[in-house]
Amino acid sequence: MNKILKHIQNMTNLVNLDRFKIGKLPDFVIIGVQKCGTTTLERNLSKHPEIYMTEYCHPGSSREVHFFDTNYKKGADWYRSLFRDSNGRICGEKTPKYITNKLYMERLYSTIPDAKLIISLRDPVKRLISQINMRKKRFPDLKLEDVINDDEYIGRGFYYSQIKNNVLSFYKKEKVHIVIIDKDEFTVQRNQGIIQEGLQGLSIEDNTNHTKRIMNEVFKFLEVSQLDLNYSYYYVGKYESDLGITEELLHKVKNIYKIENEKLFDFLGYRIDSWL
Repeated sequence: MNKILKHIQNMTNLVNLDRFKIGKLPDFVIIGVQKCGTTTLERNLSKHPEIYMTEYCHPGSSREVHFFDTNYKKGADWYRSLFRDSNGRICGEKTPKYITNKLYMERLYSTIPDAKLIISLRDPVKRLISQINMRKKRFPDLKLEDVINDDEYIGRGFYYSQIKNNVLSFYKKEKVHIVIIDKDEFTVQRNQGIIQEGLQGLSIEDNTNHTKRIMNEVFKFLEVSQLDLNYSYYYVGKYESDLGITEELLHKVKNIYKIENEKLFDFLGYRIDSWL
């Protein structure tokens, strides 16, 4: 009887192991940055017939996997299983938190050293305002002055330092594609109840083909066909009006990011005047 039970247990373990081994490791990962259009990239990439984006959603996130930070203990077989429906397509995931920590990037490199990485960036001041607005759902009294010395908020906008220290410590520059979502002008439609010029959430009318240009650059990097798809700009939320924003505070935040921005511009090989 014990032999029979042991045999059944072994068969069950094999079935579970096989279930997790079905799939493949991703070919690319969107590693950052939070509040910089990563959802737009992920959803538009999922429209491409040659690309599979995992639909796994870590609780409390927007189609983010969080394997190399929160779920790492589940193991590579679990991670591989998230892409079991790729059916020969190249596949990927997005988790903007990966770029924030060198340990996460070390784990990523040790698991998929040949992966291509995508980093999405925007004006760090607007990124910060967007993060505050998102966090106001939990902390309704949160204002800009409350986070101006908080690395959890300010530090996410130090793009060059994160790229240099966390990403390029492991991956070569040619394995990294950087998207600047506000490099070109959008045709914008204002939301109601907005006070601060230039800091509001935007309803995007892509009459300038801005998103199309961004996506075709990503498709070229991923070596898939460049298609004329129906692109959208997702989750462009309305900013709260009561963020305690003043010209003095904005000037202070711009100065915080000035040196970082200059280093990033040197790295990119061009300047983004709208950030200055």
